[in-house]
Amino acid sequence: MKVLLIVIDGMGDIGEKTPLEEANTPNMDFLAMLGKTGIYYPLKGIAPGSGEAMLSILGYNPKEYYPGRGPLEALGLGHRIKRGELALRGDLCTFYNGKIIDRRAGGISNKEGKELAKYLDRHVLITDTNVKVLHAINHRINVILSYKKPLGDKISTNDEEYEILLSDHDIELLNAKNTFSPYTPKPIVPLENTESNKKSAELLNQFISKSYALLNNHYLNKERIKSKKLPANFVILRGAGNKLLNPKNIREKTKKLWAMIAEMPLEIGVAKYIGMEVLNVEKKDNIIDSLNEKIEVLKENWDEYDAFYFYIKSPDIYGHLGDFDGKKHSLELIDKHFFYRLTDEFDLKDVLIVVTADHSTPVSLKRHSSNPVPLLIFGPNVSKDKVEKFGENFCKEGELGVVEGTQLMDLIVKFSRNES
Repeated sequence: MKVLLIVIDGMGDIGEKTPLEEANTPNMDFLAMLGKTGIYYPLKGIAPGSGEAMLSILGYNPKEYYPGRGPLEALGLGHRIKRGELALRGDLCTFYNGKIIDRRAGGISNKEGKELAKYLDRHVLITDTNVKVLHAINHRINVILSYKKPLGDKISTNDEEYEILLSDHDIELLNAKNTFSPYTPKPIVPLENTESNKKSAELLNQFISKSYALLNNHYLNKERIKSKKLPANFVILRGAGNKLLNPKNIREKTKKLWAMIAEMPLEIGVAKYIGMEVLNVEKKDNIIDSLNEKIEVLKENWDEYDAFYFYIKSPDIYGHLGDFDGKKHSLELIDKHFFYRLTDEFDLKDVLIVVTADHSTPVSLKRHSSNPVPLLIFGPNVSKDKVEKFGENFCKEGELGVVEGTQLMDLIVKFSRNES
């Protein structure tokens, strides 16, 4: 049986009527009406980042296998870090009057972000240190440092939207904190008192300082200020990691050949990390074009793989913006241009479809939250429950009940093996 696992970034929300429940989504409702539903905690008790959540969805306990967002994103950008190198996720943000006032620099374009990242890559010089800055998308960058000795990854973050939690397996996880408000960034400090962690903190503080001096005087930021736009003049860092672990290949775990259809570096990195094939799609600004391309890539590769993993980004963006109507509209577009085509153009008689989210991004909070997300499973071996619409509050009544962490992949394997 073929599997389609569709993860909609930040789809979950809170309240009596959520954007998903307000949206007109007849195709997702159709799947929910004919399948089973429930609610899902990718990582219960934590407001997870997408990396931790994706590993959990795919059957890997992030408390054991999460190497940090930095190494995964670097892998997705084509750089497999060597042990002892240090990789971090970075955001180009706005620093004004001693405070970070906007974590995304007012929404800089992909072209601007790429130029600024390339400038930092060429011009940030630190003694005895190789500095690599890769552009991911828009304001997002990846920073990789290598030194003459191995660098430690037990260090703090200067991104105050997140706090660092340490698991029993000595794995660092990030938990989203309160709604953003301007703050004075703190220097990065070692969380464990070792020479390698001290050196990492020292080098990163140099990187932040030198980057600020360079970015603040870059012509692009001067032009942005003249145009009354926020400058991208500072770097906040999180998700440090100095190694990749060795998780079991997903084909061995599930007895299926998987392919990921995605365009974001983090998702591509996760796929490579667990041995999944990557079917790249071009990053498009227009969500309709992006959704249509994913469907076309699925058609082209339908017979080549046993299982496909989709990652759809748009609703998370509007959640962070606090835009209820924007999030609602993005979900309607996903239903119309992805799920309609899926149900109309493909023979689904021997296909298991799983739809969920990696985390909630409530518009009232403008950040990730620890709230559960809706879940539906549709397929020939899945008997229907009484739920007739897809939404957070509706799915609470579903027969799947509460699903947590790696239990979701257990269900996928069970239903796809004709085990009722």
